[in-house]
Amino acid sequence: MPDDLPKSDLPTTSYAVLGLLALRSWTGYELTQQARRSLAFCWPKEESVLYEEPRRLVARGLARSHRERDGGRTRNRYEITDAGRAALREWLGRSCGQPRPQLEPLLRLTFADQGDTADALATVASLREWAAGMHERGVAMLRQYRDQGGPFPERMHINVLNAVYYLSTLENAMAFADLAEKEIAEWGTTSGLGMTDRTREILDDLIARHELRGPTGRAAAALNDSVEAADESATPGESAAPGESAAAATDAADGAVSPIDEVFLNMIVTPSAAERDAVAVDAG
Repeated sequence: MPDDLPKSDLPTTSYAVLGLLALRSWTGYELTQQARRSLAFCWPKEESVLYEEPRRLVARGLARSHRERDGGRTRNRYEITDAGRAALREWLGRSCGQPRPQLEPLLRLTFADQGDTADALATVASLREWAAGMHERGVAMLRQYRDQGGPFPERMHINVLNAVYYLSTLENAMAFADLAEKEIAEWGTTSGLGMTDRTREILDDLIARHELRGPTGRAAAALNDSVEAADESATPGESAAPGESAAAATDAADGAVSPIDEVFLNMIVTPSAAERDAVAVDAG
């Protein structure tokens, strides 16, 4: 029998699994494999948690299960119920909780002065390795979307939009790792350095970058303003050609890049970035 607990007290992982069940029915194994493919970029969970969650949803009347035969054994297949869809819809309509990222490499760097530079450099290397690996997984999925349509082609607009955030975040992590490795190598020690000239330079650039962007971010506003300016400069009654607007917007955005932005942009020269360039050439 479904329990009578209010659906609003469900943990976020329950809604993540409901979201997957809203797409199609899954066996426990299929669901964990799909979660590794999609949720790993935004809501990674242990497989044991994902295996158990559908059973909890069944107990609450938000999913149902039935036994099916697979060769010589049977397995459970789960599907969402009307109550499950209603709970998912209600959750999507509520205000979103604030992200709470947990990054052990940055936690370790926070206390780097309690260790030595070798420890700090090893931590940075682990951050780069993680980001590069996740980036490669993401690009492989995007290639599948482009070449084969992916498992849910009707959701392409959502998946590709999310990929912009995921890949840019991972690229920034790799760029940060390159910058941090260079800086830490120059320290000589992790403790007692305080406000060096280089630290002052980075600090000033970070503040200048914020002032360029404003409190809500500069990039999108600069791009939109540039496109509008390009359109307004066109002959009255005519709009600027798409290529001309894009070029003007890019030039304006490039002109607003701060020194720290330049460092990050110049550092993003990983094999993954080179592969993206090759993909762009092939697509052209």
